[in-house]
Amino acid sequence: MLASIFGHSSDSEGEGPQQAIPKKRHHLDQNGPGEGLEQSPSKMPRLLPIYRNGDVIGYTEAPSSSEVPRNHVAVNPLSVQPGNSTNSGTTGLRPTSGPTEKPSPLFHDFSKWAPLDLSTPAPLSSFTPLDPQPMAEFRNNCDSGVIFTSLENLTAGWDGWPSGQFALDLTHKEFLSTKGLQVHWATRNSGGDRIGQCNSVNIYGGKISTKQYLGVIHCTNPECKIVTRPHVKSVAQCLHQLSTSCSCGASLVHAQCNSKSYLICWDQVGNDSSTTKYCYINGDAHTHSRLPHAIHFSKQEEEKFQSLVNRHPSLGPAALVVGPKTLDGFGPGAADIAQAAHNPDFVAYQC
Repeated sequence: MLASIFGHSSDSEGEGPQQAIPKKRHHLDQNGPGEGLEQSPSKMPRLLPIYRNGDVIGYTEAPSSSEVPRNHVAVNPLSVQPGNSTNSGTTGLRPTSGPTEKPSPLFHDFSKWAPLDLSTPAPLSSFTPLDPQPMAEFRNNCDSGVIFTSLENLTAGWDGWPSGQFALDLTHKEFLSTKGLQVHWATRNSGGDRIGQCNSVNIYGGKISTKQYLGVIHCTNPECKIVTRPHVKSVAQCLHQLSTSCSCGASLVHAQCNSKSYLICWDQVGNDSSTTKYCYINGDAHTHSRLPHAIHFSKQEEEKFQSLVNRHPSLGPAALVVGPKTLDGFGPGAADIAQAAHNPDFVAYQC
């Protein structure tokens, strides 16, 4: 029960979002869009990744032969060279003749996609403390000295990257609005509390579940920026992961994390989970970077994505990533909505 309340651990190897996902609109197969699409496979845009210093910084749509002008000189987006241009936001994809005022409709302006902050250590969660502060009530004293705030007082809202000590009291409605306090970090859950009860009339007697953060795996080559997600299902899987080499040939190392967070469920009336109250205590600050890929939609991002799908029902996953075509290029797409939607496979899973 606690695993379902606190959310499941996240593994990059096949585990999907923790909450119930919207009804699938279609499925992909190897030959193109799945059943029920108005769009034929031949119209399905093909996305090519664009690299800078070994990192994927965006995608560009591969033009069809009918779209390529006679004087067009193809540019391989896999070999874009860093800036000869004075504009730090450019990638080397420049017109072959005189300057133009608008980007070519063949290419998506991926520079507008918000970058993921991979600084080390990860940014601390910013918030405004409650005034006055509630008294500590957690029976293991894990909330002793921890500053309480609220969802409204979190500067970035619940962004899935909590870091540093803080605590929240939540109603069931607020809990659902965060999709069960869903996080992008690699974690392993435990629910071994045999003393507490969700029906307790106070936090002290509530049911406690624990989330252990698992850190990141990164390359030992100082010139390589590879950061990846540790396997979460078992220690053996993580050790096997470390026994392989990085794509650059160097070895991998596990930057472990000592942070733990706690969730206390209490004041539930009978079996009515909608009456449950929650107290959440976040753990110590992460001493490593964030992971390079967000793997969930927030509640708000999910709603915006569904609105995009409903407005453009004939678009396949790849086209949804970059957005619908317009006279000037592309309209807002899934990648403009959320970090997780930069990955076409993730978008396909959500459709």
